[in-house]
Amino acid sequence: MTYYNTQTQTFGHSHDDVARATSSSFAPGTLQVGDYRLIESAPDPAYNPETQRLQPADAPTPRTGQAWLRGWQVVALTAAEMTAIAKAKVPASVTMRQGRLALLAAGKLAQVNAAIASLPEPQKSAALIEWDFSNELQRGNPFVATLGAALGLSDAQVDQLFITAAAL
Repeated sequence: MTYYNTQTQTFGHSHDDVARATSSSFAPGTLQVGDYRLIESAPDPAYNPETQRLQPADAPTPRTGQAWLRGWQVVALTAAEMTAIAKAKVPASVTMRQGRLALLAAGKLAQVNAAIASLPEPQKSAALIEWDFSNELQRGNPFVATLGAALGLSDAQVDQLFITAAAL
């Protein structure tokens, strides 16, 4: 149970906070004590977490004979928030089997050997070792960036391949 202070317009005051601030003793769940009102949270409204987030309303909705209601505002995500959400979905690594299956599904697997062969030395030798002997593909590994660029893939496309691979 938390209380809202109608004078300072602040939320989150506990029973003990209110008792100290008002120098009073009252039963837990009391609806009103001085400038404090008992608050209940409204249920979450429908929203799309891919493009929106919930933000507590600035002020509660007064209700007679019951706790006031703290509602929610649905707010559009900023471009930076959407990018962060998308990045969080990209796994840090996938097995080489998963990576190869994802490349196969994207129609890029047959191009890998030619892409590696087109690299200058010593990148080509390092890429061959990575491709032939690694157990996993790590998203942050420079080899992945090099191979992605050699295959003509953008960072977003490589991210999507990792997401796809993780599901295989």
